[in-house]
Amino acid sequence: MFRLLLLASAALFAETVNVPAPDVSFKTENGQVVKLSSLKGKPVMIEVFSTTCPACQMMASVVDKTFRGYGPKGLYLIAVINDESQRGDFARFRKEHGATYPLGVIAREDAARLFNQSVMRPFSVPACAFIDRAGIIRERHTGVADLNVVNKALLTIMKPAGRK
Repeated sequence: MFRLLLLASAALFAETVNVPAPDVSFKTENGQVVKLSSLKGKPVMIEVFSTTCPACQMMASVVDKTFRGYGPKGLYLIAVINDESQRGDFARFRKEHGATYPLGVIAREDAARLFNQSVMRPFSVPACAFIDRAGIIRERHTGVADLNVVNKALLTIMKPAGRK
């Protein structure tokens, strides 16, 4: 029953947006600060997650398969937390959920800007933004997405520059 309730509460909400990505920044696990604008020319997938969120833990295998499959093809993928206090939980999360993809931290305000949300409302995780090579957010997803849903979103952003 709990699992059914969890799945219902983590239902996927997907939106096609086609808006320029705000120039947010995030910090990688090794402390490097990355501005989203510096990634222009690369397709980007950013997942905002929580190390303690059951839905995020369920999605870890999808994100990992995506990283392994599309990372070598040029996708810049990072999963970021918007709660600095969870930073110390990265090693446990990696071990328990097999996460081989890059992890980092994003300011709550930047996560809200990326998803066009008010900082006054709670932020729902997991949430993914799919940004094309021109720096345009093509899709945003909130909730648990399966590999087919993620692959479909990636088809749009993985196209070579200049192709529609």
